Amino acid sequence: MNIREEPRDAAARELLEETGVSASAVDLMPVGEYRQPWAWHYDHVFLLHADPDVVQLRSTSTEIKDLQWFDRADLPPLTRAADYAFGRVGSLNV
Repeated sequence: MNIREEPRDAAARELLEETGVSASAVDLMPVGEYRQPWAWHYDHVFLLHADPDVVQLRSTSTEIKDLQWFDRADLPPLTRAADYAFGRVGSLNV
């Protein structure tokens, strides 16, 4: 996050920078916030509905090795926080 940048705004910016997916900050639904004291930061998780048949992924980032859409059952291993967030998404009325 940049100085004085809100988490939702940072997520929308990073989403575009890392995946080429353009979304308004208001389109991102907060799912969870996780404090990681060992890394001295917080993770913020947001939900965005996107149709993979319409929304094309592209990355020019050196931070991303491989970028693709996955069915939920076929996701690669997730961090504990990401796995928990997916569980929360499943329990939300979305």
